[in-house]
Amino acid sequence: MNKLFSTLDKVIEQMSTLTSVSSMHCAFVKLMKSSISTSDKQMRNDLLILFIHLARANPSAPFVETNFLTDIIEFGYVHFEKL
Repeated sequence: MNKLFSTLDKVIEQMSTLTSVSSMHCAFVKLMKSSISTSDKQMRNDLLILFIHLARANPSAPFVETNFLTDIIEFGYVHFEKL
């Protein structure tokens, strides 16, 4: 069990780098703006779930620095306004 937590900690550490969060953010924004197929929408949703789990595991991950929070709020607001 200790080995599992050690491996999980390493994955969280790697996923929490500015480069990783920035890369996932770019993919997410692209999918947010141009998701037409069901598989693209599913991938967008999967990335969002990954962000949620990462934020829970490491609240200091660079979400603010990559403008992810700004983009997700703006995206949600625009879609709310269209309802």
